[in-house]
Amino acid sequence: MVDMLYDRLSSLIGSGKKDDVNCIIAEYVLQNIEKMADMSIYMLAKNCGVSTATVTRFVQKCGYENYIDFKDQCYEEADTRVIAQNSHPLEEMPFRQGFDEINRNKDMDMLFAEVKKSITESSLEQAKKFAEEIHDYENVAFYGISFVQIVAEHIGNELLNLGKYCTYLTRLEDAPVQDREKSMLVIITMFGLQLPLSREFYQKAAEKYSNIWIITQNPRGKIPCKVLKFELCQHSTANYMAWMMMADEIVYLYKEHQAQLSVSENETINK
Repeated sequence: MVDMLYDRLSSLIGSGKKDDVNCIIAEYVLQNIEKMADMSIYMLAKNCGVSTATVTRFVQKCGYENYIDFKDQCYEEADTRVIAQNSHPLEEMPFRQGFDEINRNKDMDMLFAEVKKSITESSLEQAKKFAEEIHDYENVAFYGISFVQIVAEHIGNELLNLGKYCTYLTRLEDAPVQDREKSMLVIITMFGLQLPLSREFYQKAAEKYSNIWIITQNPRGKIPCKVLKFELCQHSTANYMAWMMMADEIVYLYKEHQAQLSVSENETINK
């Protein structure tokens, strides 16, 4: 299972200086991920111009016990990239038939038709309940990687303007110590393939969060928590559109719920 290696390496690159040894190693690994399965610690150190001890500290900084575990994750990350290369087949390319108005409108109509089919009445009812529970829980954390982080950050940034602060996690063990009964975890994953969503994961999550939701287009196996689900679209562009529309809808539903509670409170005070 891919252990969010990309996010860890990206975080190191984004938080350090270009001449920092951790940035140098992280950039090299990301750019040569396909070669890592056959690369010894000595070769990686040589290629990055550092010592093997520096590589060992780098691996531990990334959260792995040893270089072997790190290499295993590199192998899985490389395998994921191979799969991802097939996620944008040219025959599904929007506007492939031309950029003129007729073909643009034709493709846009097709994409929006897929989004309309993806987001169902059931999806929106689930989103309404989800938004209300975000409001009711004191501590809310979003857990996910890659594209869905953008979705989570969009929701969180908009909710912050409404007085609701949410945290973000890429590793469950990074969850802050808090009151379990007041804490809610939101697992957000497009295809459900890159996160360790095993029974053991849910058990560990339940130790820290009394309320757990998953937002996904592709539920996998038996999910022991609440689900906000919408359908997979045929085209990746339509999938991204559906996610951002759902993210905005959650914000609107939260704001509506907040306004309704405010009206109820005022009516109670005026009685």
